[in-house]
Formats: sequence, structure tokens, C-alpha cells
Amino acid sequence: MKPLYPIFSILISSALLISCGNGQKQTDTFDRNEILNSNDRVDASSVYNSGDTAEVMRLTKEYLEYLKGSNYEAAISMLSQVNDSTVTELEDAQAKRMMRNMRLFPVENYSINDVRFYSDNDTEVSYTINQTDVEEGPSTVMKCMLCFRKVDGKWYATVIDTDYSR
Repeated sequence: MKPLYPIFSILISSALLISCGNGQKQTDTFDRNEILNSNDRVDASSVYNSGDTAEVMRLTKEYLEYLKGSNYEAAISMLSQVNDSTVTELEDAQAKRMMRNMRLFPVENYSINDVRFYSDNDTEVSYTINQTDVEEGPSTVMKCMLCFRKVDGKWYATVIDTDYSR
């Protein structure tokens, strides 16, 4: 059986070389656009200019200042629903739920963590709020998200309804 071992090793080695491209250098070929399109959430920050960033930041700060000042009506009036290219105000039921949630979690202070531009239809700002108990109890820190959509050249703060307690 020993004399067959070297022959068997040579056959295995040859098979491996043949299966690896007949000795030719293999290169990975792929369509870059195909890969980019397969992930809808590719960071597109380089597509936007400083004016877009400044406007999204201005709107975010304005919204958070309204929350900090307990001006919930003004904060809610900044939020819109966008379906396709149609911008509408929040429905009354949704605005009431938002108002209830805002009152339950008063904002003492906030910090803006990150702005991510994925597309005109998918832009996020993450922020952290320092929430004080209504009766001045211990402070709680919450991480939150505000979404933006750009329609006809104008940025809108939008909501994703996540209230499951209907």
C-alpha cells in the first residue's frame, strides 16, 4: 500500500491545481453597482452637500429645543407623513399618541449623536435625551431617532409610527 501513497498524493495535488483555475490567477469579478444596489442602506453622505447637513441639523435642533421647552404642539407641528412625494400633516390620532409619549418622557437635555444620509427617502439623525422624571426623580438617558425625507428640494422631519399600545 505504501508505493501507492506518493501516486495518490500527486493525483490529489493535480486535482487541486486544476480545480483552482488551471494554474491561472483567479480574480474576483463583480459588478460594483449590483453590490451597491443589493444594500438599500449604503451611506450616501458624499452625495449631499453641507447645505443638506446644515438644514437637517437645524430642523433636528429646533425639534429638540421644542421638546426641551415642553412646547410639544410646536414639536408635533414639525413632523410630517410622506407617502411617495406627498407631504401631509400627522393624523389626529397619531398626533395625540405622540403628544402623550412626549409628555411621559420630558427632555431635560439632549445631544445629537449621528446624521446618516442613505437617500432622500431615508435619512436618520440619532440623538440621546436626558429625561427627567415628572416629579424630579432620577435621570434616565434614552437613545432616539428622527427620520427625514427630502421632497422637491425641501427636508421634512417624518415619523415612523411605533406605538403598539393602541
